[in-house]
Amino acid sequence: MDDGALSGGEVTVEPDPACIDDTITFTVTGVVDSGGVKRENCQLVNIPAGTIEYTWLITKPDSTTVSGSGSSAGVVADQGGVYSCTFTTSANRDCAPADDMVDGTASTVDIVSVEWEQYAPDSTPLDGCPNNGGKRIFPGKLSPTDPSAGDRRKANLLAKISPVVEGCTVYFKVWDVDDPFDQNNPTMPNVNLIDNDTNGPDNRGSDPGVGQWSAVMDADGEARVTVTVSMQPRNNYRAGASVDVDALNAATQGQVDTNSPPEHVKFTDMLTVWRKLWIERDTMGAPGLTEITFSGTAGTVTMNDPVAGLSTVDLGQNLPDEFSDLNLYEEGTIRFFSCPSGSDTFSIVESTSEMYPLHDSVVILGLPGTCATGSAYLLREDDDVNVLPHYPNGGQLLINAYGDAYILPQYAGAEYQDVVDFDMHLSDWDIEYGLGTWSDDRDLSSSAEFWSCLVVGCWEAGQDWDGDPDHCFSLTVPYVARPGAEGIEKGCTDGDSGQGAIYMQGLADDAGCLYRTDEAHIVTHEIGHTCGSHDDHVPGSIMEVGAPRGENRFATESIVIFRSEVTW
Repeated sequence: MDDGALSGGEVTVEPDPACIDDTITFTVTGVVDSGGVKRENCQLVNIPAGTIEYTWLITKPDSTTVSGSGSSAGVVADQGGVYSCTFTTSANRDCAPADDMVDGTASTVDIVSVEWEQYAPDSTPLDGCPNNGGKRIFPGKLSPTDPSAGDRRKANLLAKISPVVEGCTVYFKVWDVDDPFDQNNPTMPNVNLIDNDTNGPDNRGSDPGVGQWSAVMDADGEARVTVTVSMQPRNNYRAGASVDVDALNAATQGQVDTNSPPEHVKFTDMLTVWRKLWIERDTMGAPGLTEITFSGTAGTVTMNDPVAGLSTVDLGQNLPDEFSDLNLYEEGTIRFFSCPSGSDTFSIVESTSEMYPLHDSVVILGLPGTCATGSAYLLREDDDVNVLPHYPNGGQLLINAYGDAYILPQYAGAEYQDVVDFDMHLSDWDIEYGLGTWSDDRDLSSSAEFWSCLVVGCWEAGQDWDGDPDHCFSLTVPYVARPGAEGIEKGCTDGDSGQGAIYMQGLADDAGCLYRTDEAHIVTHEIGHTCGSHDDHVPGSIMEVGAPRGENRFATESIVIFRSEVTW
């Protein structure tokens, strides 16, 4: 006796690979029953092949199963991965052979990668974010009249899928992820004002960049969608893509924040919004010679007065404005034209003021001799005429400091640089109310899409803050306290108009001070005031009064203000 056997058979699958939501059909064909032999009435009798019957079991990627009967089996691909189908075959006849099995498999397409992509060839490239990795986008205009302003806010999401099945749907989702500033700066005072946890969402303002989209795979196995981001600096995003929308929606905020995608989902790097701050720079022209000198004929010159080694010179007249600007010529020079060349110029220790009819005088370092009495003289301030013209420059400090707020300062081009009329004293009042011509040539206006400000290289502040007499005078060991000693204002800004003055002569006067600042700190400080929302001086930071050279970063209070600005 011989029951025979089942043999052969193959399973075809359609479609393979499949898109999510496709119906995968497994069909078995070619199974053969060999027939058998049995003993009947002491004779061997052939058993004809029987009818082949089938049952099937489909196992999904998550190990759940679907079962049925027949030579065709079907299942909806509702999750990504591999689907397997086992057909159990049997012959319907006497003395049936052992059942046999025929297997088939099918897989869905899957995400290989997803990444942020530059929106268009003429769009601003997405470059690396220096603060926290990933990429950055600059959504602001490139100029006030930028014809492609709307496109600056756009970035593409590009997903790549394998195997290639043109027409499959790919799903995209963008989340607001955690701001890592507090983790990157754990010892910064009051860092919790910026962010106090490790979780998103924490973007500022209205944010069109968070949401969900879908696109169809093309013949190259790619799918794209376009995302429009916020304008607020530091707002950041992470995107995910999948062919399985349920898997994508199952991703948690914690997985997104830690860049830990679930199965069949891919995440992008972080994309962070930065803003460019366009800085228009103008300068006053150089002062004329008559604005920093004064000439006359000396009266009596008294040697070793008020102490040995110093001399007091009667100027023979009253100095213009000297009574309201005491010690104007301190640290300057006086030249006696009747004295021998090489011995005719002396440094001024103090210049005094007397009420008419008494004459003003200066105290000088040295003993000029009798040639000075009755000599024509030329007084010259200590001020340096070479400090102007000068376009203010914040150097690398400016870039580094504003980087904490995800702002990149950019100097406007030379076509926006102007030389304005010289003005000896530009007071706080002049700055606040826009008096004088110092800011008349402003070319760039600030808007929500184009942040800009104006800084102008100027001469000195008002007479009460021009450093005459110098507050850190060091020409000699001070022999008396100089009456009316003044501080030096190095910059002043009107935040409402977004424009400020950098006093170049004030900076030059300050250069000899023990606790001096410098041009980069003052420029960085004053631009901080131009945003319009930052009138405060925050101790322990660049915004501290005087912008001390030892402070190279903004405080968290300032960073919060900058990041929250809509229009600079």
